[in-house]
Amino acid sequence: MWRVPLTRAAATADIEARHVRADEAATQLPALLDDVAAHGAEVILDRGEQPAAVLIPFAAYEEIRAWRRTRRREAGAARLRALRAEVLARNPDITAEDADGIASRFIHEIVDEMAAEGRLRFERDGYAS
Repeated sequence: MWRVPLTRAAATADIEARHVRADEAATQLPALLDDVAAHGAEVILDRGEQPAAVLIPFAAYEEIRAWRRTRRREAGAARLRALRAEVLARNPDITAEDADGIASRFIHEIVDEMAAEGRLRFERDGYAS
């Protein structure tokens, strides 16, 4: 299980998440939202005996999104480094600059293809990440 780094206030607060059945949550939603927003409560919504969703403060959600974006970027950078190493290993007669150029062209082709398919959007095009 991964642990999301939180702000100092969220990290130091001893918040015990409480479980609420989904059918009960439907009738208690305004009160649950008030508790989450005002007091930073965390509510786990259970369907049957299994957790199905969590109500958390919006600030915590934003931190989770930022953490996920960072992890995706780190994973992408690691894949790029691996690609560069593979190009260099398969082609010992080319320079590091040539390998970087090949990797860069490959990346641009993939990014352009994904953008054309609508699988990738850019902030410059009016989309937020």
